[in-house]
Amino acid sequence: MAQHAADLQFIAGKYKNQNVTSGEDALEGARHIISEWINERLDIRNLLRGHLSRQGILVSKVITAKKNDEKAQTYKDYFDFSEAVNRCPSHRLLAMLRAEKEGFIRLKLDLDDEQVIEKIEEKIIKSNNACSEQISLCHQRFL
Repeated sequence: MAQHAADLQFIAGKYKNQNVTSGEDALEGARHIISEWINERLDIRNLLRGHLSRQGILVSKVITAKKNDEKAQTYKDYFDFSEAVNRCPSHRLLAMLRAEKEGFIRLKLDLDDEQVIEKIEEKIIKSNNACSEQISLCHQRFL
């Protein structure tokens, strides 16, 4: 995370043992740890929450097997629906959450993954070397 190591392969080689058989395995383990650190950072979480509230899209799709269910018709407006999170009134969100809980729709939040990764990297990548390349590879775990 300090991003100042000169010979990353040499450092990774120090962590070889019976469970970690190669330098690449050690780097993979380090990437897992770094991903956890990034996930636990409050500033990153706040950045993502803010981005979600400004750029997130709420998307609902009907579960085909339940589409013709009489009770499902209550939620027919949400069978194929999308709306910006910041424009969705609370009563609509609650109705969609209820429809999801009852098993009539699937609900998800869409974000532009590349834009989110770029914002995270702006916060954590401080150099342009092998260390920063490894940190950059961590974002693949989030996608």
